[in-house]
Amino acid sequence: MSEDATGGGLSNVSHTIGEVAQDMKSVEGQQAIADLLQQNNDLYVRLGELNTVEHAQAMHIIDGLDGSEPSNFAQQAEQAVDDAQIAQRSQTEAANLQHEQDLAVERGDYSEARELADRAEQMFTVSEAHGRDSDTHIVQAQHDQESLGTADWQQQTAADDAAAASSYAQAGDMDHAATYAHDAVEHADSADYHGNEADHDSTSSAATSHDDSSSSSVSADTTSE
Repeated sequence: MSEDATGGGLSNVSHTIGEVAQDMKSVEGQQAIADLLQQNNDLYVRLGELNTVEHAQAMHIIDGLDGSEPSNFAQQAEQAVDDAQIAQRSQTEAANLQHEQDLAVERGDYSEARELADRAEQMFTVSEAHGRDSDTHIVQAQHDQESLGTADWQQQTAADDAAAASSYAQAGDMDHAATYAHDAVEHADSADYHGNEADHDSTSSAATSHDDSSSSSVSADTTSE
């Protein structure tokens, strides 16, 4: 990444350091200027190592540091780079956790899926704290936890009802066995319904299917006209 790509913040501080250097003739002063210039060069290197999203976030902060004292600028710019990298790592980890969450939902393990949704929310919260707008993701993760909590309860209730149905059947009480067997099916269906609300792949597929159906309907109406 070229120096021009780093934006105005670092270029401005380099000019400011040069002006300060003219007024600092002592050995200590010159060493301080050398240290600041080295920090500035290090920032160029670090910015060049960022991906596009990280770079945009860091430069948004750095460009707002114009007018800062050179020593403060270097520290604040380094912090901006650190924040951008932490935010990106947190977002990536959260996305991985959500993928694992989807897999857990697909195999019907709603308890584990809820724990993964909770961890994903924590990672998105870290990302938000380090400057990345993650509000939408946090709300989605919280919604997933609510849906999966309900799915987990419904699944456990279905298992309890199925066990009760089996016990009544073994005792020869077929009326109660049938009642609990029916309840078990209803709770199992409810568990899957709420679980699928937190399956991002399933939700996307359902939305796509709905859009395709709508398109087909429109096409059919147009043809009939």
